[in-house]
Amino acid sequence: MGNLIHAGGDDGAGAGAVAPVNMNNGLTSVVIGLMAMALTAEAETDTQRRLAVAVAARDQNLLGLGVVGFDVADLPWDESTFEIDQAFFLRSCDRAILGDDWHRLSYEPRREWVTQAVSGLVDLIESLTPDQLRPQTDWPLMPDVVGEVCDTHQALMHTEGCVLCNDG
Repeated sequence: MGNLIHAGGDDGAGAGAVAPVNMNNGLTSVVIGLMAMALTAEAETDTQRRLAVAVAARDQNLLGLGVVGFDVADLPWDESTFEIDQAFFLRSCDRAILGDDWHRLSYEPRREWVTQAVSGLVDLIESLTPDQLRPQTDWPLMPDVVGEVCDTHQALMHTEGCVLCNDG
């Protein structure tokens, strides 16, 4: 069982589609955690903080194994700031790959697996266009007010705490 992240309503079956990111449950936990820390570190606006929490909220320890895949078009994007927020998300992906926050983990992720998965996420985010956006208002575990950060992992928290602490 695993998780699939795809873009713009396309599950990867369409002609010319960007390949979805297909990860086993262990790699999903690693990538979601790394992205939660990277997005938090790079976030400067409320929209960017909401994007960080939305990713952190794909917490399979609470939602269940194999059910936290998502369409990046469903994230809480703001169409009026999409290009800025897209660039923010891509910077955060670079940060996750470079390992800027890995020292906060109790383990050493397999760099080649993280690089492959996050690079796939980069492709999805780069392919996303404003006309594909479908921000969901009922994202699971999304708090009404975003802003609480985990002291240990420096990641914005969802309604049930820190995705990384929940994984430990």
